[in-house]
Amino acid sequence: MKKRNISKILLPALLSALALLMGILCRKTERYRKLKADCQRLRIQNEYLKERSNELDRQQRQLRRIRHEMTNEYILEMGYLEKGLYRQLEEHYREKAGYFDTEAKCSLVDTGNVGMDAILSRKLKEAELEDIQIDFEHQVDGRIRIKDDDLNTLIGNLMNNAMEAVRVLEMEKRKIMLRIRADETTFFLEISNPYKGSRNKNGKDSYLTQKSDRWFHGLGLLQVKRIVNKYGGKVMISDEDNCFDVKALLYMEG
Repeated sequence: MKKRNISKILLPALLSALALLMGILCRKTERYRKLKADCQRLRIQNEYLKERSNELDRQQRQLRRIRHEMTNEYILEMGYLEKGLYRQLEEHYREKAGYFDTEAKCSLVDTGNVGMDAILSRKLKEAELEDIQIDFEHQVDGRIRIKDDDLNTLIGNLMNNAMEAVRVLEMEKRKIMLRIRADETTFFLEISNPYKGSRNKNGKDSYLTQKSDRWFHGLGLLQVKRIVNKYGGKVMISDEDNCFDVKALLYMEG
């Protein structure tokens, strides 16, 4: 009788102890699972950081090479200028820029602003040779008080992005709409184009390039934003129904 009473007392205690041990084991198992997952994430992050470090090293080497080549180019160009070899200098520029035959059927743009006309004429010729239709309209009243290199960066990057997007489309869909309006105080540019597939964004709501060399080509839109900010303007981007549209507004000081 006494043994039965002891068993009745010990059994619940043993069951309670067993439940406690099971709880401890489950918690340890869960901690181990989380620790293992954290280790896996750390391994992935370390691999990414290693790849990113290697990529940054490659980019630095490429930038140093570009700077070195540009310095050599400047030395050569200064030599042509100092000796008055303007014809050779022109041929040098045409070769480096991949300039097209001036007899191309696309007419030159003439707004009275040499810097903008040069980049527009070149991009229109490029589009013509690739069978890309450009619906281009402009209304420019007066002199555009934006530096020529800024205009080249702004227009060149946006046109490059648009042409890259439509280049892979069917022939009848290779169309880009370009509008430029300017008066004494403001400069407005709008460019829109269809595209295939989807556009990805990063965490800062910026669009990612579809090109393999993401770092260099991804600078295009950032450069556009930099130029617009420089002139106190703003960039408006919309992306609906597989049509990418960029509006850039810049303010010019009197």
